[in-house]
Amino acid sequence: MENNRPFVNNGTCDLIINSSPPQIPVNTNPDIIIKQKMYYDIYDREEGIGFYPQMRVIQDTTIFIHFKLFVYGLNALGWLQNSGPVIYGFIKRDGVELLNTLNKAANVNAIVISNAGGRIVYPMMYSSTDYILENYSK
Repeated sequence: MENNRPFVNNGTCDLIINSSPPQIPVNTNPDIIIKQKMYYDIYDREEGIGFYPQMRVIQDTTIFIHFKLFVYGLNALGWLQNSGPVIYGFIKRDGVELLNTLNKAANVNAIVISNAGGRIVYPMMYSSTDYILENYSK
């Protein structure tokens, strides 16, 4: 992250607004990146099923993940993971809680979260990593 970007610290969530020209339509919002504090199970990430960050505190593993606002479809917005290990998906309500937290911090109404590879991880769709992994062996 560049140090010359203005940001607002909101507890576990930092709002960073790029000083570069917006990459989304002028009528929506500026180019926004949010730094979100999350938690994860180190065993699952290193030896188990993959990286499933959570909003609630578990064990002692904390990570800050950046999410960038992007245009999704013609008239919608989404959040793209911009740092950290590639997210496989979310457990229980963590996807909707993260989406609501990011939207509230940026005052937008994005409808999806994509991982660093561009795959939608919330809400779960046919192209979601979780869906593919669950149905690959069937």
